[in-house]
Order: sequence, then C-alpha cells, then structure tokens
Amino acid sequence: MSSDLKVTNIKHASSGSNNLVLASDGNVSITNTLSAGTIGGGVSMASSGVTVRNITQVPLSADIEISGDTANSLQTWFSPTYTPLFSGSKVQAILTYIGYARVYQTYNGRKIFRIEFTGSGITDQTMASGISDENWGVYDYGGSGSIVYYYTSLAGPLLTTTTTATITANCKVSNPDSSITHSIVFKGNNSTSETFMNWIEYK
Repeated sequence: MSSDLKVTNIKHASSGSNNLVLASDGNVSITNTLSAGTIGGGVSMASSGVTVRNITQVPLSADIEISGDTANSLQTWFSPTYTPLFSGSKVQAILTYIGYARVYQTYNGRKIFRIEFTGSGITDQTMASGISDENWGVYDYGGSGSIVYYYTSLAGPLLTTTTTATITANCKVSNPDSSITHSIVFKGNNSTSETFMNWIEYK
C-alpha cells in the first residue's frame, strides 16, 4: 500500500539553506541561481538537428603575395587550425578573404584556388578538387593585363569528427605561369577586418 511523505521545507544538512521550496499548492520552486559551468557533450540542446557549440576565429597574420612561382603548382598561403571540443560533432570552416588576382602584359589572370581539410579525426576533403583548370581570377581577351579584387566569404563543407584531433585547412592557390607578371595577393593584418577563418562546431 502506498503512502505519502509530507514535508514543508527541504534544507541542506550542513548549511541549513532552503533553496528548494515546496509550496502549499504542491508546486516546487528553486530559489538559488545556477552556477557557472560547462554543458557536457552528451547534453541535448534541441529536440532535433544540431546546435552551435563553439566558434573560433583565426586571422591571417600578414599580407601574402605569390608571384613568379612554378606554373600551376599550388602554394599554401594560409593554414588555420581548429581542435574540436567533442568527438562526433560537425565542424565547418568559413574563409573570409580580401585580396586580388593580377596579370599584366599578357592575357591569362585566372588562378587555381583550393582548400584542403586534413586531420586524423576527419575524412580528408578538398574543396574544388574536381576542377582541373583555373577557377579564380580573370581572363583578359585584349591581352594588356587586368586586376580583379575580392572581398567575400567562402563556406566549407560539414566535417564529421571521430576524435578531437586538430583539423587543418590548407588554403592554396596557383598562378598559370611562372612569370612575375602573374601575382596573387591576400591581405592580412592579424585581425578580423581583413582575411580570417571562422571555425564553427555543431553538436
């Protein structure tokens, strides 16, 4: 046979504080505030889907210029990293960059642009890996030269983590010719006012 336990207050044995109050109408109220802490990786924040768990920004420390390099040979100009907080999360990198592609005294100012995501806790993935020729820049049909400026954000794919091993995003570009008449410039001043990578982790 069931029975009822009737109490008025529940207090901590040592402090005597009364943070849990049982009202006469049967409702329970907590009079204390929640202490600061970290929500564990297994705690659900929503009924479905994923939620943002962390955002980190990595700026390009200084201006980068690539000219006179080996023709069609990708050069790494930025390698921001991110260490996931949780295994089994999804990580996305968003590159915001300002810079320009330039060519003079000739016609082909198109470049090859890639971002390669690598890490032992993800499946390596390369953006624009299926594009075999130039995918960035400008082509001058007059043959005298040209310059095109960019200030934009490029969102990468969702990378599923299996560990919390560090992820690296190798940003690469290449000129179509080894002549110094071809150049690529990315502006960086170690702040988020120019070129930087946003890393977002979802769980």
